[in-house]
Amino acid sequence: MIDRIVLYKLTDEYCTDAARAEIAAHAREVFAALPQVRDARVGLPADAEAKRSWDLSLVLRFDDLAAIEAYLPHPDHQAFVRYMEARTVVKKAWSFEAAG
Repeated sequence: MIDRIVLYKLTDEYCTDAARAEIAAHAREVFAALPQVRDARVGLPADAEAKRSWDLSLVLRFDDLAAIEAYLPHPDHQAFVRYMEARTVVKKAWSFEAAG
């Protein structure tokens, strides 16, 4: 299993609790429907320090790296990428092999 962790820092316009919640709800809907994604967890900052650094987290679980490669060009994922581009200042993404 592979966990893909994605962190977003949003533009000032979207750095509100309401905007974060709206984006998180949209992300849950999109990633729940993607066939390659085995599990999707969407997170919002839990404390002030996290809120200063990041506004949204995604932890997506895939069977393997090939599933990630197949998911990246999926039209629904690409639509989400475009949706986030206008709302994001910084995005970081990493993939980790799930231990245990």
